Amino acid sequence: MAVYYLSFSYPDGHVEEVEETFQSLNDAVSYGMNLLNQVSATEDYKKGSKTKGQAHFDVLLVDGEKRAIVYQSKVK
Repeated sequence: MAVYYLSFSYPDGHVEEVEETFQSLNDAVSYGMNLLNQVSATEDYKKGSKTKGQAHFDVLLVDGEKRAIVYQSKVK
């Protein structure tokens, strides 16, 4: 059974693998977008923070031993 995973990269460079799995690409992307909004609001609040980059996330589809990136928020 295929499931989707979310890998989130924060502006300071650390990457978090979200523990929750998602049954659809739409659910994973919605979760990632909400997380992006939260991180963006936090960074705006800090104003003086010196970050190295922008937050972004990837959604991975895992089906058995096959893994593939199916969505990247950084790519427009």
